[in-house]
Amino acid sequence: CTTNCWSELQTQLITFYLLQVAASLVFLIIPIILTKVSVTMELAHAQGVSVVSAMFRSFLCMRIGSRSGSSSSDGGHNYSLLQFQAKCHEGASYEYASWGGSFVEDFLDLAIGYSLLACFSQIVPEIAIIGTVCHMIIYRILAYRMLNVTCRPWPIGAEGIGYWQSILDMIATLAVTCNVALATFLMPPINHWYWETKLMFFILAEKGLFSLRGAVNSVLTDVPEDVIRIDDYNEMAGKSLMRREIGPLPDAATWHIDDVDIGLSSRGNRGDSDIDDYMEEGEAI
Repeated sequence: CTTNCWSELQTQLITFYLLQVAASLVFLIIPIILTKVSVTMELAHAQGVSVVSAMFRSFLCMRIGSRSGSSSSDGGHNYSLLQFQAKCHEGASYEYASWGGSFVEDFLDLAIGYSLLACFSQIVPEIAIIGTVCHMIIYRILAYRMLNVTCRPWPIGAEGIGYWQSILDMIATLAVTCNVALATFLMPPINHWYWETKLMFFILAEKGLFSLRGAVNSVLTDVPEDVIRIDDYNEMAGKSLMRREIGPLPDAATWHIDDVDIGLSSRGNRGDSDIDDYMEEGEAI
């Protein structure tokens, strides 16, 4: 016997990923339309064409211009790729609350999808397949958006995903408690046991899964073993190079500064008496 809440939860879990794909498509199409409208209006003003006519011709994939076949050499206006990228960056930059997406919003979508899959997949096991297919589609949508819509994201280097790694680890930890609670208090046959037995099973199962997760994390480290060996070797090589003494340099690789004159006048032009006169004139001034 299942309640309406259980049935609604199953339906919402199935439709969530489909709605996420639809929302990603909508938020991809809107900046494309806005950028196309902005470019068309700019070309219409530059060529002296009606904006309505330019919009109509643009969406019909026709050339905007008062003369057919006009080009940049005979007075027409062409929109270069560099100008188009600048216009995309202006209307859909990669920052928070913009049409071009942002680091926080992109990872937030992934974190929400992962949390639903990790916490409620035993209710609807099919969402594992549905979520995988939907996230593959969303991944291609994001790649197309970064290449053709955002165009100029700031190239910031990063090792890993930063603080989102700790957020995903926290979701995985909470998913253990959530799954054990669902299996204990809502799913048969354990939900028909006595409360004392169910509470004891919940505590033992949760602590056992936490212990198993900790053991797996201790065996499988975040950094692979070969990377650790390479880092150790590089550190040892760097220390040995820093301790190495530099031998005497050959004469060809050295510079002699004995004949360098850093005075106010060259030695060939002035003698010592001239220099003394010059210094006396400076003191008098």
